[in-house]
Amino acid sequence: MPLLNFTKLYEVAEGDQGFAKELMGDLIDGFVELHEGYLQALQNKDVNALSFVTHRARSNMGLTGFEALEQAIDQGKNLVALAGATPQQIEQHAQHISQLLHTALEEIKQEKAR
Repeated sequence: MPLLNFTKLYEVAEGDQGFAKELMGDLIDGFVELHEGYLQALQNKDVNALSFVTHRARSNMGLTGFEALEQAIDQGKNLVALAGATPQQIEQHAQHISQLLHTALEEIKQEKAR
C-alpha cells in the first residue's frame, strides 16, 4: 500500500501535467532537505531545530497526505523532549524516518515518470 496520495497535488495543478511534475520535483527537493535537517537535529537532540525543519515540510506532507511521516515526526519530537532518550532509541527512530522518506521519494519518482 502506498504511503503517498497525489490527489491533492493534482487538484493544485488543476490538470496541468507539467506543473504537477514541477511540484513533484519540489517535493523531492523538500523531502531530501527534510531528511538531512531532521537527522542532524535528531542527533543533536535539538527540539527547536526539529520544529523548524518539520514546519517547513508540513506543506509537502499536506500535498501528499503523508500521515505516516507526520506521526513519526511527532514521535521524534517527543523522543527528543525526553531527557532520558537513549542513543539506541534515537538511532532506531532515525532509521524509521529514513525508511519512510526513502519509500516516499521512490513513490514520487515513479509518479513523476508516468
